[in-house]
Amino acid sequence: MWRPPLLGLTRLLLASGMLGCGSLVDLEDFDPIPPLSDLDLTAVNPALPCEYWELREGFGGPPDPDSRDRVIGRSGSRQELDLEVVAALDTLHLQHGVGNRCLPGYCFLYIASVRESEIEVWSSAAAWAVFFGVIDRPEEAVLLAAAHDYYWGGAKETGAIKAVADGYELVVLKTVRFCDSVQVDRFVLHVSASGAVTVKDSEVWSKEGGVCI
Repeated sequence: MWRPPLLGLTRLLLASGMLGCGSLVDLEDFDPIPPLSDLDLTAVNPALPCEYWELREGFGGPPDPDSRDRVIGRSGSRQELDLEVVAALDTLHLQHGVGNRCLPGYCFLYIASVRESEIEVWSSAAAWAVFFGVIDRPEEAVLLAAAHDYYWGGAKETGAIKAVADGYELVVLKTVRFCDSVQVDRFVLHVSASGAVTVKDSEVWSKEGGVCI
């Protein structure tokens, strides 16, 4: 199950009443962002057509059969791929990717796609923008925000999206300080059709002194 960074810290802040509750944006016209594992990846329209692609979570370090990179979601069917390609996907293991996840540990996201029986790996925010091409689906905007280290919670206050004339607006979170204080800010982002991610507004959402992650 997907775990946003600082989940334990967020619970602590909720319990202590320190979680922010600002009025950064009117959320009436926004829709909630589902968990990463619940995104409909079949709605994504890659710029370069491919037979199959996976959103994966990697953990770095030496390859370990007991902790293989995890498939979070997929578009297409593995059953239609050559057996050699499936075997290569099963053993695919990266050291780095996108997204600031699993704090205080380290894990990341990347995309593996199959086109003409060749596996291509997309492991940077710039590469994801190329893979998606024109951002004309909310799922693409959400994934691109994740590639830039943003994440979201289960309520609209911490994870929301709406379509606008020139792309999408998102309400998301990001950890901006990691040690004394640990600080999470809430952001209003604009993700343009061309894949540019810009900050429209932000506020401190939670802050905890005397700790590091």
